[in-house]
Amino acid sequence: MRPDTLSSGERRVVAARALLGASIALHLLSACKDDRTTLREIQALSVASADAGTDIRAGLSPPACGDSVVGPGEDCEPPGTPSCNHECRRSSGVCGDRVVDIDEQCEDGNTRSGDGCSRTCSWEVCGNGLREANEECEDANTESGDGCSESCLVEFCGNARIDFGEACEPPGIDSCNVRCQLPPAASRQGGCGNGVQDANEECDDGNTLEADGCSGGCELEACGNARLDPGELCEPPNTPVCDARCFPRTQRCGDRLIQPPEQCDDGGLLDGDGCSALCELEVCGNSRLDLGEECEPPSTAACDAFCRRITRFCGNRVIDDAEECDDGNVLLGDGCDMRCELEFCGNGRIDPGEECELPGTAVCSASCRRTSSECGDGSVEAPEECDDGNTLEADGCSGGCELEICGNGRIDAREFCEPPDTPSCDARCFPAQ
Repeated sequence: MRPDTLSSGERRVVAARALLGASIALHLLSACKDDRTTLREIQALSVASADAGTDIRAGLSPPACGDSVVGPGEDCEPPGTPSCNHECRRSSGVCGDRVVDIDEQCEDGNTRSGDGCSRTCSWEVCGNGLREANEECEDANTESGDGCSESCLVEFCGNARIDFGEACEPPGIDSCNVRCQLPPAASRQGGCGNGVQDANEECDDGNTLEADGCSGGCELEACGNARLDPGELCEPPNTPVCDARCFPRTQRCGDRLIQPPEQCDDGGLLDGDGCSALCELEVCGNSRLDLGEECEPPSTAACDAFCRRITRFCGNRVIDDAEECDDGNVLLGDGCDMRCELEFCGNGRIDPGEECELPGTAVCSASCRRTSSECGDGSVEAPEECDDGNTLEADGCSGGCELEICGNGRIDAREFCEPPDTPSCDARCFPAQ
């Protein structure tokens, strides 16, 4: 029988029976889930359901997805919504629809975190591996003493909370040391190692151990403090022998290896032994005033060849011992030569303007002019040692054609003594100072 051929009264009966059948079917489904329902009760419900559905099977279609009625086999109505698919089955994974799906732990109808059910519909609890809004940390467990407490609060000394392993807070006071431990009663009134820095202490780390930055005497352990602390091999740092870390330099002055910019390296660090403490050669004439020297450069009017200061010297306008004159200069030909000796014919020295000495001899006139062409003729003949074409003194070849050199056993022009390098005569044939 088709529904469109029924009278209005029949339609009402059919509708009533359909509703009765649906109700019985729901009771039957509930009874099957109830362990207390007997088998006979279930069978009676099944018969009643079959009777009520006779008219439906006879001419009416069964409940269908989309009829706005959640019938047997359906989870939801209407279909095609975010929470209900086209087969009237509840869609999974839609957090916030107030329906706890299979992949959800909770459902509070929103996607906000911090209210006990997170925006992903999972319980907000400490230890779930997800740091929630009210948590300081999250280490996926609820154990204290590992840096993140059982309440997901960060554990550290100084957080104003007495965490696992701590005995007090705050640290660094008389009754609580820097490690949040109670100091010994005897040390609470002051003393190194009590965790409280007193006026006479550079530091106090709560112990008297060495090599932890604060020594057993409560002194700071640092390279450059002029103390050789544990782990240091030298002090002070940044010297030729000690680097910035207070370690010996591997290539340094004094290691017997000449490394640039060293000039020498004798294995020592003493001055005055020829190689200075900075590995520089110590020699007179190096423009540095080395140990034992009085002046630089040498061989000047005020500094002799050995870098000794000359207190008496020609040209100071004072006629000192061994000087014949001193006119305040060291010029030749002005009557007083550069050695402060008088310039005149007959003094045994060929001064500027003279050709020979001694005057009044066979080869030298009374005015110190040459009368013979032998010595001074430019030709070396026996017994001449030299002949420079003149008979002047102090030019390397004397007026008698003898070589003028310090150490020849003769006191030549510009010499004061012979032999040299003796207690009374220096290496230049000058009187020793």
